[in-house]
Parts: sequence; structure tokens; C-alpha cells
Amino acid sequence: LDNAQDMKRNGRVSHHNRRGLRNITAADVTEIRLQYASGELRSKLAKRFAVSHFAITSIVKRITWKHVP
Repeated sequence: LDNAQDMKRNGRVSHHNRRGLRNITAADVTEIRLQYASGELRSKLAKRFAVSHFAITSIVKRITWKHVP
């Protein structure tokens, strides 16, 4: 089994999920970048997508999710 399947089977979750954050999808990343380019504040995006302000900053500056246009 890969690691994700093993975690699910054994009832373990990632560190982020334990803190109430959710995983971001490529579609979310595209939406975050579009909304940010339209003037939406990073703090509002962080609340809307249930992630940290740092995660939003990393996404909009293309530090993370570089492969998503």
C-alpha cells in the first residue's frame, strides 16, 4: 500500500488535517490565483479555503504549486 492508503486504513491523518486545515487541489490553486489577481485579500482567501495565510502567500507567489498555471 502506498503511504496515503496506509494512513487512511489505520485512521491516521496528516499533521495539517489534525489542525483543521484541508488539502488544496489544483482547481483551488487556480481559483486562489484568479481571485488574488482580482484584488481579493490573502486573509480572506485563507479563511475561504480553510488554509493558513502562509499557504495562500506561497500559492500566489508560486513558491508552491509551481506546475499549476
